[in-house]
Amino acid sequence: MGGDDRTNILRAAAADGILAVARQPFQSGLLARDPADWTEGDFGGDAQRLAKARERIVGIREVGDPFTVIIRYLVHHSAIPAFLFGTTREAHLGENLEAMKLPEFSAKEREKIGKSLKLRREPENEFEL
Repeated sequence: MGGDDRTNILRAAAADGILAVARQPFQSGLLARDPADWTEGDFGGDAQRLAKARERIVGIREVGDPFTVIIRYLVHHSAIPAFLFGTTREAHLGENLEAMKLPEFSAKEREKIGKSLKLRREPENEFEL
């Protein structure tokens, strides 16, 4: 959403019951970097947060590519009804669309993800972020 103030747009979306989630492109965040290269500075100077994040990403990566895991989770276990991908690379869009076609996680995968992420049980969804 750039550096522009989008407060009015986000308020209007919320008033209409639309959830807007905006982040940098997947491939530019911490998940795209080797966890060995993460620093305490990436976690507000908190060594415990850094250690916990490294532990959690190992579990996620045991299930698959973190970006694919996120998309699969959202498609099969989230109340979010639609997704829009913004990307500057056509290949990334193709990868995201292919990830949306993947099957639900197995029980073993859900268990691993549940241990790696802060998930809570919901009556209407097996897991919710």
